Amino acid sequence: MASICNGPKARYCRSACCYIKNKPVHTSEVEDLGLENIVEKRGGLYLKNKDKFGTCIFLDEDSLLCEIALQIPFWCQTYTCFGHKGMDKFVEEVWYHRKKKGFR
Repeated sequence: MASICNGPKARYCRSACCYIKNKPVHTSEVEDLGLENIVEKRGGLYLKNKDKFGTCIFLDEDSLLCEIALQIPFWCQTYTCFGHKGMDKFVEEVWYHRKKKGFR
């Protein structure tokens, strides 16, 4: 498993980007990720979520690390929360969601 975030808030955010809904997947990534981990909607392909909140199917919520370190989708590799408007509020929502589920 691996963390891909080296951003300044990596310890603070608790892998918040892994809770963003509708994380796009390119057709070339489907085979490596497994069709069972992909959903198709509105003509696009997206990573499945574990729950309605948006938790990525590949996030290990105990360690906050990605379970597919060698196949991390392009979106996940290139996403940055730097300058993401509203990210601080979203991080608070992630913390609350995690707390309700018994995680720190």
